Amino acid sequence: GNPKKRVRTTQSISTLSSNFHQPPMKYYSALLRQLEILQSMPEVSDITLHKSVSSPSGDNTTDDLTRISVTSSDKGGRSHTWHAELYPNVIMTVDLPAEFVLEDNQIKMDKWWEHGSNHATTSVKSARPLIPRIQTDFLQVLDKYQLLFEELDDLDSHLWILEPSLPARRCSIERRIALWEGGASMVIVLDPERPRGVPVLVRFMGVTLATMKAAASVAGKVANSNEKDVIDWRASFARF
Repeated sequence: GNPKKRVRTTQSISTLSSNFHQPPMKYYSALLRQLEILQSMPEVSDITLHKSVSSPSGDNTTDDLTRISVTSSDKGGRSHTWHAELYPNVIMTVDLPAEFVLEDNQIKMDKWWEHGSNHATTSVKSARPLIPRIQTDFLQVLDKYQLLFEELDDLDSHLWILEPSLPARRCSIERRIALWEGGASMVIVLDPERPRGVPVLVRFMGVTLATMKAAASVAGKVANSNEKDVIDWRASFARF
């Protein structure tokens, strides 16, 4: 079977509003049962629970385990992490090229610990409790964008990327690529739904008559520097 994954906890300092209430015991009971399911999921590589030490009145009250980060690997071996505030409502933070929405819009995001089954033996997808359901739907979205991730990784590993800084966030589908010395670059925005199709946007920056001549000359497209010559500058971009 799969080795049992350890659930880590981290601690940070924050200032919460004075009307923050400690989660009920039923919350912790449901959380622990759902963590057991997460630990059994083979794609999950790390689970981190965050607890914040807040002291609006200076009493160093510890507000336990109200945030979670789950890291998993996609089919290409890339690592992805989603984060969620768990109390009092679930608020998701994901790094994806499109909005993340749960398949089942009937799932309750508020007081989730009071809804549905919380048994670790749950195996039917439709009966799975909230947190494992989030992970399942997250993996399905990752599968959908495998081609996009492959194309972006290919650009990042083979071209001189000026923007964004690498490694880029997965939600970033735009790249500014250096074309040659002299400041010319190309901005390309891929279509998340059809990453190998026509890009959403292609824009050249810093491309002047001089740079086009230089590129065409390197490609052997210009016999001399007479401005009347026809410059097939588009062919010089083909290799990019």
